[in-house]
Amino acid sequence: MAFKDKEFSVPPRITSDAELAFIRGYTDGDGCICVRDVFWKYTRKDGSTVRYECPPRLQIVIVGVSESVIRWIQATMDSRGISGRLYHGVGRDGNKVLWRLEYCDKSGEKFGELVYPGSAIALPRKKAKLTEYKMRREEHARGRMGLGHVEEGT
Repeated sequence: MAFKDKEFSVPPRITSDAELAFIRGYTDGDGCICVRDVFWKYTRKDGSTVRYECPPRLQIVIVGVSESVIRWIQATMDSRGISGRLYHGVGRDGNKVLWRLEYCDKSGEKFGELVYPGSAIALPRKKAKLTEYKMRREEHARGRMGLGHVEEGT
């Protein structure tokens, strides 16, 4: 028995709190919250290597097949001053069009603070990633992860 793909939609009139709860649930189900360490290094003329550690990066990605729902999430967050980047492409099976909405760094922080407030019911591992990001960012700012450069030798 074959099933047709359904085009999901969001009810036209829901409260602001319900909008955020919907987005949180959608992100918990079809989203990803990633925290990455970023550094770059180069080799000096004398052969020594310098490595610069940058603040950790936050990336929140929401993926779906329903263009209307992904665009609604984007418009809802835009109306709150949080802008994300929208991409679309073909899925791994080569048939479905997938929509990908990304919130990175500052917009990711704002997204997390708004959609995942401290008391919100959410998937624990998603909230934990936001907590991890805040902790690592604070550690970096205090210099525990190494501000500036680190000499690696030759």
